[in-house]
Amino acid sequence: MGYYPGGVALTAMRSVIERSFDRTITRRRITEVPDGFGGTTTTTVTASYSGRVVARQVVTDERLQGGRVTAETVYLVRLPWNADVAPADVLVVDGTELQVTDADDIKSLPLQVIVNCYRVT
Repeated sequence: MGYYPGGVALTAMRSVIERSFDRTITRRRITEVPDGFGGTTTTTVTASYSGRVVARQVVTDERLQGGRVTAETVYLVRLPWNADVAPADVLVVDGTELQVTDADDIKSLPLQVIVNCYRVT
């Protein structure tokens, strides 16, 4: 990992990066909470962040969606450095749902969080 300055310089760099964030992104996380009777209840926890979404590449793999075979586009999503995002989370951007991919694609840097996603809806 590269060298990152601390203190004031790091705060200034984060500020510059976050000025490029042009979207409001809602993170949806489904969690199971004990129901008090030995089972669990499914709940959805949300958080909102400013961020930026860019179509990164079209994956050569195809997948079945709605009875049709479609190519998949990978989206690169940049979020503030302290955003809490995990695999299986769904990011909602302007009504479009993006599924966060596996943990290997999540890059937490002192400046920003970068995740790869694919489009759900």
